[in-house]
Amino acid sequence: MPRFISFVVFAVGVSLQPTCGFAATVPAWAAPGALLFADEAKDVEGTMLAIPPPQAIPADALLKALPRGGKKLLGGEPFTILAIGDSVTATGPYPEILKRLLARATGNAEIRIMRAAYSGRSVDAAVRRFEKDALPAKADLALIMFGLNDQAAGAPLEAYLEQTRWLVERLRAQGADVVLLEPTPHINITRLPTDKYAPPPEASIFRTVGFAAALRELGRGVDAPVAPTFDALWGEGASDLQRTAKALWPLFPTHYSKPFTSLVETEGRGDTIHPNARGHLRLAQAVFATLAGRVAPAPLNIDVRTQVREDGRLISRLTVRNDSPETRQGRLAVYPFAQDDTHEELGYELAKGVSVELTFVWPATVPPGETVWLQIVDYHGAGSRALAVAASLTPEMKWVRERQVANEPKVNARFLKAGEIREVPVSWPAESAVGRVPLAEEAVRAELAYVRYGAAPSGEAVADGELAEWDGANWIPVGEPVQARWTQGPADFRATLAECYLNWAFKAGRDGVWLAFRATGELAKDRFTLYFDNRPAAELGTAGPYTWIDGAFKADGTLSLKAGDSSREGGAGLTGRWRAAGGATVEGELFVPYGVLNSARWPESGDLGVSIVWMHTGADGRVTRLLWSENGHPWNTRWFGVVRRDPAGPLPWRVRIQ
Repeated sequence: MPRFISFVVFAVGVSLQPTCGFAATVPAWAAPGALLFADEAKDVEGTMLAIPPPQAIPADALLKALPRGGKKLLGGEPFTILAIGDSVTATGPYPEILKRLLARATGNAEIRIMRAAYSGRSVDAAVRRFEKDALPAKADLALIMFGLNDQAAGAPLEAYLEQTRWLVERLRAQGADVVLLEPTPHINITRLPTDKYAPPPEASIFRTVGFAAALRELGRGVDAPVAPTFDALWGEGASDLQRTAKALWPLFPTHYSKPFTSLVETEGRGDTIHPNARGHLRLAQAVFATLAGRVAPAPLNIDVRTQVREDGRLISRLTVRNDSPETRQGRLAVYPFAQDDTHEELGYELAKGVSVELTFVWPATVPPGETVWLQIVDYHGAGSRALAVAASLTPEMKWVRERQVANEPKVNARFLKAGEIREVPVSWPAESAVGRVPLAEEAVRAELAYVRYGAAPSGEAVADGELAEWDGANWIPVGEPVQARWTQGPADFRATLAECYLNWAFKAGRDGVWLAFRATGELAKDRFTLYFDNRPAAELGTAGPYTWIDGAFKADGTLSLKAGDSSREGGAGLTGRWRAAGGATVEGELFVPYGVLNSARWPESGDLGVSIVWMHTGADGRVTRLLWSENGHPWNTRWFGVVRRDPAGPLPWRVRIQ
């Protein structure tokens, strides 16, 4: 098999620990001689990666990209780069390669690399661990790369963007410049003769491209550079997706612990998500080009306008302009949503500067919404380029996504059309603690979700599983059909509600939060996670840090409780018990010290953000997740419910248009 860059392979350990800075194990790229410039490596044995020397970096471009710290970098002062990301950042050397490029281009030998990398995590990991990881680093430049796990786990795009914006704002407040990095391709689409199962849809190779496009929009909104790291790996592509995946094999290793090998050596059997050293070279070069102001414009400019037809189908009109310096001929493969191979191909032939209008009709299964995305593969000659384009409705029509607090079981939802707001009254039964109301105007659909606050009277309990002291408590339901859902919507595998139905109650103790539950069903295999947000009441429901506790049943009647990685004091003081209370009823109590919530007391505002995710394993092995509050994904604070200490008067509802 051909070699593409000077690699040799030898056994050097790789640190995969999600911590700031290097762990005790020395990563392969940190070994002497691992990363050398090509003009340094000619006579050096054992070179793992020969880096092409960079061009000089224009001072004005660097100062524009790094307005806070650019002068320090150019002046040779100590300069810290903090690389924040998921396992792509944890398993490869793009930050170290970037350091070498910048040091060569600026002459600054005082550049230091630190990491805050979280294998298997989403951007929320960086948000909730910000105080632990980002503040001590005192970064001059922060690189942020997330999206692979966010998209795969069904995390809402809105949450991904809100949390990324939160990081940008906090990092800048600490004096750091920020560069955002697009999430990278996932090339696991090729089926080999020995494969037992079919690979995912071919379109999953560019499953993150919508997140990348939205990240670019965010970057423009917050004036933060966005490095084209998706495009950097995709490169020239190929004439179809299978050939594109095979063309990318040399950029990926046989295993994530072997970043200096490639899939070529194993005929495609290997790691298809974490780039190898050669792939990380491309990532670093994309960031360097961004700082130097040398990112080439896209060859095609595509603008999309979408309307709702009389039959309720969406129709998009694509205005495609050739911005390349020569006549361009090709075809656009247009996909309406991620990880689905449904698409239509539209041909084009355009002279320089010329535009054409193409039409795409969406599948009937895609309902009109406030914002939709088209994912497009532009096939040109023997190559290709993957991109995504926002396809908002024209005229602009959408339900205004907002949070409200309702003291009565009714609100006015707001519908925007062509710049004008129309209020639509929505109500629900006064006795209903949680529910959903479908919304539809002008064929644009949305949903109003409501959940009533919980109450936490001041007082103490004993975590013994006996609930006598909870008589008269305010119990919240966790088990209604509208609460059985996961990231893709409703998902209820229970035969009956009695198979697993819970009610929870709270008390605000002197030293911590008391929780109790009454449940029906066979729960021995069940698990649960409790999430807490102790910020001021005005910040609840927005992006921000949180803490959590994982729980499970033990045969001795205790609850196994473990605090998440954002608890400064760990799980010290956590305790809980459960018992069979007769028939098919199970009762339990647990105590969560305020210290586990990174606090000393109940929030002064009186309101504590809380989310409960109960995972019930049925007799057939399928898992039903029961959620309080009312929706969403647990990796963000946007969906948490609210528990109010010593409420005066009736409890309100938290309402969200989504």
